[in-house]
Amino acid sequence: PCYNCKCHKSLRWYGGDQASWQDLVCITCHSMYEIKTKANVEKVQACFVANKVNGGSFSRYCKLRNSLRTPDQKMFLVVLPRSHTTSPAGLKCYPVFIAEIDTVLATLGTSCCNRKKNNAHGFSFHCFLQEPGGQEVERMQMA
Repeated sequence: PCYNCKCHKSLRWYGGDQASWQDLVCITCHSMYEIKTKANVEKVQACFVANKVNGGSFSRYCKLRNSLRTPDQKMFLVVLPRSHTTSPAGLKCYPVFIAEIDTVLATLGTSCCNRKKNNAHGFSFHCFLQEPGGQEVERMQMA
């Protein structure tokens, strides 16, 4: 179900090159989900502990955020491992970590000065994640 509106069977794949920041979209509340994967559950947890996750295009994020249909339309970051872990019951599982994206800020990295090393513009960004219920805001740096 959608993490925002809780509707079942409302999420649709919307991924692709022209759909960065919206791999999944809820057809009921129009919430968007950016999905990232890590090698294993330890790497997923490490990215939350270090507040650092590789992200997508900052300019596409800005265009998308500025074109939201309603002010309460939400964006979520979903991070999951590519390899399974074992549950306490001994079953193979793929735990999913999700948080609402509150704010994304661009930062200029040192790699932007080295065109040979980085063909992109060298921008990374900070993603601020909001806990369910609007409580604590957790900072996550996207690079």
